[in-house]
Amino acid sequence: MTDSKRPWRKIVVYIIYFILLIGLQAAWPAAWSQTAAKPNFIMLLAVLCAYLYSFNDALFCALVAGYFLDFLFGKTVGPGMLVMLCLALLSHYLLKKRLHANLIGAVLICLLMSALFQLASTALSYLPVLNNDIKSLWPGLLLYIRQTLWPSVRVNIIPSVILFVLLHFAGPYPRHSYDYVKLER
Repeated sequence: MTDSKRPWRKIVVYIIYFILLIGLQAAWPAAWSQTAAKPNFIMLLAVLCAYLYSFNDALFCALVAGYFLDFLFGKTVGPGMLVMLCLALLSHYLLKKRLHANLIGAVLICLLMSALFQLASTALSYLPVLNNDIKSLWPGLLLYIRQTLWPSVRVNIIPSVILFVLLHFAGPYPRHSYDYVKLER
């Protein structure tokens, strides 16, 4: 029996992953991090599901991840969903043909999308405050990259490896099912 005849497995697995990762991200102690950066488990799940699985999975995970990021950690609902949708579509289409569903490709995609997520969330937070004074943005750009961007990307390396292995062995599709093989091609 193929997995397309059992859609409940995919739904249950995604619900379990989202509940566990949202709880882990909300309860992550700041004392565990030397910098202010904390791992973004919800973004990693959306990016890895978009990278490994179909377009429908990418769309679903991006919208759910963006909604929960906005609802739990944001000020308004909407910008996080848009950013997540863009990141999921980029990770689904950008390098999928060159980097097949392997660990190195998944880590590279997660690092790239972590940097883009950090840049997008900073742009959405600070660009409206600048009031057309872009000149004041450039002096602090290198300081921003060194103090904020690199730590937020670096802190997602180990969680992306762990989440890739979890999704590979205990993901929404059984490893040796027809649907999983069809998704890898």
